Amino acid sequence: MKQKGSPKRVENLNFWGNHESKVSDELKTMIYEQYFSNDLHIYCDCSFDSDLSQMAVGCTYVRSCRIIVKQQYVYPPIDCTTGPMYGEIKAILFGLTHFEKYIMPDCKKVVLYSDVDDIEGLLENKITFKRNASLKKLQSELINLYQKTKKLNPNKDIEIKYLARDVKIYNPFHRSAHNAANRMLNKTQRK
Repeated sequence: MKQKGSPKRVENLNFWGNHESKVSDELKTMIYEQYFSNDLHIYCDCSFDSDLSQMAVGCTYVRSCRIIVKQQYVYPPIDCTTGPMYGEIKAILFGLTHFEKYIMPDCKKVVLYSDVDDIEGLLENKITFKRNASLKKLQSELINLYQKTKKLNPNKDIEIKYLARDVKIYNPFHRSAHNAANRMLNKTQRK
């Protein structure tokens, strides 16, 4: 039986093009491990246009040599149009809501990555949005969905982690989520 793909092609897999020499060996190892893993890695990001008060989110789902990128337009409430925090949380919600479509039967771990500085503090309710009712409500929605998702998937380790700046630079999966969100905003601006 003939198999799809070529082993030579996999050996020469380069996510960085001409920038490969700038990428640390640790980041390369992490990216290749995620790409070939049966576990699901989800990169969540938001694009924000402060002039137009518009937001879009993008998620990149990575598993078993597959990369799937999805995006969605976000309608922020009036009290959330001055910064990207609403969109960043919406991106995580988007990833959590749709991840089950992309898992394989032998998947044991699902990791969502966000560039929200203290996402762990938000999830544990150590950090709250005291002055912004919409962000406080969205935080509560995120915590509830995260806990519900973990209960509904007891055989899977589900985590949401902070994606540090040094891991974000030259990370092709984060870049694809970011670009997807940007493209979504550019589409709406052309209309």
